[in-house]
Amino acid sequence: MSKKIRSDQEWLELIQECRASGLSVKNWCQTRSISIKTFYNKAADLRKKSCGIPGSQTAASGQKHEVVPLEMAADPVLYPQDPAGGAMQVPSARVVVTVRISGYRVEILEGASEDIIRNTLLALGSLC
Repeated sequence: MSKKIRSDQEWLELIQECRASGLSVKNWCQTRSISIKTFYNKAADLRKKSCGIPGSQTAASGQKHEVVPLEMAADPVLYPQDPAGGAMQVPSARVVVTVRISGYRVEILEGASEDIIRNTLLALGSLC
């Protein structure tokens, strides 16, 4: 594997490409003729510089997570909590906070509980 001098920005783009590819780091590095050791060293260096390196998409056990599509309804959500036995319609809440981090966008709605906000922020913190 030949040594090529790359900028931090180039390494950041390569690391993001690897994480998004779905391949293991080993396989991805082999296809790009990049040393695995160099890849991990550069990822650690950039993480120390707070460049927002995405974490590995494989679990600690080495199992891959399945990606499933998520569809958001534009209409009000129906909840089966009406005492009369029917579905109760809850009006759509407006977005009061939008957070964008590491390629993700999270919207917090008006009226969100403290627990939901705290758990959302903790989950976002794990992406950094």
